[in-house]
Amino acid sequence: MRWDTSGDGSSVASSESFSGSELSSRPEPASQEGAGRDFADPVRGATATEFAAMLDGMSSGVVAVDRQWRLSFVNAWMERVLGRSREKLLGRDLWAEFPSLATSSFGAAYRRAMREGIEVIHEDFVPQSNAWFEGRACPSSTGLLIFIRDVTERRRVARELKEREDRLRFVLEAGGLGYWRHERATGRVELSEGARANFGLAPDANLSSFEALSALVHPDDRPAMTEAVERALTTSSDYSAEYRVLLPGGGVRQLVARGRKVYAPDGTLQGLAGISLDVTERTAVEQALRESEARFRNMADNAPVMLWMTDVSGACIWLNRQWHDFTGQTEAEGRGLGWLDAVHPDDRGRAGDAFLSSHGSQAPFRVEYRIRSRDGEYRWAIDSASPRLGASGEFLGYIGSVIDIHDLKRGEERLAFVSEASRILSESLDYEATLARATQLAVPTLGDWCMLDMLQEGGGIKRVKVSCSSISGLETLVTDTVRFPPLLEGHPWHSPSQALREGRAILVEDAGDAYKEKAAFGPEHLAHMKAIGFQSVMAVPLVARGRTLGVITFLAIGPGRRFTQADLETAEDLARRAALAVDNGRLYREAQRAVRVREEFLQVASHELKTPLTPLSLKLQMLARMVGAFPQERFPRLASDVEMMRQQVQRLSSLMDELLDISRITSGRFSLTLEFMDLAVLVRDTAARFEPEVLRQGGRLDVETPDAVEGIWDRQRLEQVLTNLLSNALKYGGGKPVHVRLSRDGERARLVVRDEGIGIAPESLPRIFEKFERAVSDKHYGGLGLGLYITRQIVQALGGTIHAQSEPARGSTFVVELPLIPPTAS
Repeated sequence: MRWDTSGDGSSVASSESFSGSELSSRPEPASQEGAGRDFADPVRGATATEFAAMLDGMSSGVVAVDRQWRLSFVNAWMERVLGRSREKLLGRDLWAEFPSLATSSFGAAYRRAMREGIEVIHEDFVPQSNAWFEGRACPSSTGLLIFIRDVTERRRVARELKEREDRLRFVLEAGGLGYWRHERATGRVELSEGARANFGLAPDANLSSFEALSALVHPDDRPAMTEAVERALTTSSDYSAEYRVLLPGGGVRQLVARGRKVYAPDGTLQGLAGISLDVTERTAVEQALRESEARFRNMADNAPVMLWMTDVSGACIWLNRQWHDFTGQTEAEGRGLGWLDAVHPDDRGRAGDAFLSSHGSQAPFRVEYRIRSRDGEYRWAIDSASPRLGASGEFLGYIGSVIDIHDLKRGEERLAFVSEASRILSESLDYEATLARATQLAVPTLGDWCMLDMLQEGGGIKRVKVSCSSISGLETLVTDTVRFPPLLEGHPWHSPSQALREGRAILVEDAGDAYKEKAAFGPEHLAHMKAIGFQSVMAVPLVARGRTLGVITFLAIGPGRRFTQADLETAEDLARRAALAVDNGRLYREAQRAVRVREEFLQVASHELKTPLTPLSLKLQMLARMVGAFPQERFPRLASDVEMMRQQVQRLSSLMDELLDISRITSGRFSLTLEFMDLAVLVRDTAARFEPEVLRQGGRLDVETPDAVEGIWDRQRLEQVLTNLLSNALKYGGGKPVHVRLSRDGERARLVVRDEGIGIAPESLPRIFEKFERAVSDKHYGGLGLGLYITRQIVQALGGTIHAQSEPARGSTFVVELPLIPPTAS
């Protein structure tokens, strides 16, 4: 409502407007001020008693007079203020009882209300009470209702508000802020100099209406700005808007405006008042920051790694989308130290300690741990971070990344596992024992449960080994597992049986209850599988040379663990190596049996062949002594024939000896008989035995030895070594000189046998000491290819070494070095 002030200080009700320039607080509740308007009929809606009681309860004065100015009602508040009871006042003349009122400005206002039949509000200072009072005279059907209240405090507050407003206006304009007022009724707008500057207006620009001001707002922002004004005027909300302004000289400026409702002293809403601020530069900076933040978040959320950030206290304040997508944590769950909840319980303490320790020293850190994915699987990750510093170098926290290295880690583990499994499988030819060790090694690297089943040579299948991880409750189920081996006749859904029957690897990534029900042999088997609680299966056959030897089965039991194609490839690699180990083991056993049969045969054959050779040799020796008794003219070739037979018998006997030695070496029954002896004497005696053969070939045997080279050796075996080396030198020497040299070098004896014959090709040198190896064609040179092999075995048994040097057509040199006291003697 607008109150037009008359000359006597009273006000008459009219249309809405501001009654003054000051900002005022809200008036008393409407139930008090609006009461006078409802007294055209005092008893409407209530009895006279109820109405009087209601007026008595008011905190302001109420007086009623009839048209003759006789007092018809006085409420309790007025009784207290006047110090007189209503009984003494009712029916009396108002002017007679209060003569001073008749000449006051209040009396004039009351007469005007009675005379013109209008509501009149009047305020004035009453010196007698040293206070300001408001009188509101409301005409009624019977006379006049007068409401009186003390407004001293309100006037004081209004004055202080005016003073504060003046000070605030100064502060706002000094800070570049503009002050504005908007009158709701007239649409008039008042702008301070600062506000005019914000809108790009000159100080003397004529702009006083809201419509003219709105025209300066950018068309795209104008509806929102006018809607904010209307909302502030019609609801309990304050005014708040941000909009662009089109400057008169061109250009755009960004403004922020804030305001609150302004009320007249009587509580009537007058309009809005507030401030405006030019935020163009700030908005540009904020926009740049938002764009930078958006780019960062876009890059961070689309980065192939998980990113995080902490504040100076170490609490996590940000995680990118990859973290939430991977772990399933919400933003609230990951903040603070909540991210540790996604770390494996076994790694949580170590990861937390590493972070807190580095945070204390503000140093970079790097730690590996397992992190739980949203489906419950724990995967290896590497978490690395660096300190985050402010512009002045102050520590603000950390920024870091978490990279999923599970596949790499698993690859490394698989590589190490396969390498270790290969070592184990190659350590022994006892394949069942080595396979059992490899099965234990496979847990938990390749699976939480591993079973090895082998086909038996005589038929049937044997569960060789069952290994399980340390998951609680599994150990008690291992024994029962032996009762459910794969079925040899096959089973369409049981993976180990299927792998055995088809000879191919089987991977069941999701082995839930549906799979178990189909794969079970029966109710007991089904209950057993459900008790184990696996959720993924791999069954890989052990196949060697096209033959299935068994099957190795892996179960995934840990939370979220599922076998992948990479796991299956590793299992197949292990199965190939295991099958090779089994096949080699079986072949070795077969070879061992064959060797034993051969050795037994060689022993028997050698013994049976040596038995007739002994008397035959004796008879030939007797015949050789008797040759002179026969006439030479009648038997001209007898002597040479007997010698030739004797040599052949001796050669055959040597071959038998070699076969027996091979048998002894192979079977581990090769032994030495050590004694103190002079090697120089043995060399000279052995060389003397070869003199006739050397002379027969037309060659020469040069022997060079010291007087004595004494040591502890096996005389018979060293004679065998010398015999083999001299025999080869004469055989391949082509009648050329053969040189034998013996020397002592410290605590070792050195024997060198050199010929000047056909020599040995370089590619043949590395293998001439092997069993049944020959460096020349057996068409031209006889022998079994065992002499040098036996020679090396003897030399090595005595703790010595032997090697050969040779060039084709330039002869060969064999060097034997022996310790004077072999290790076996000490």
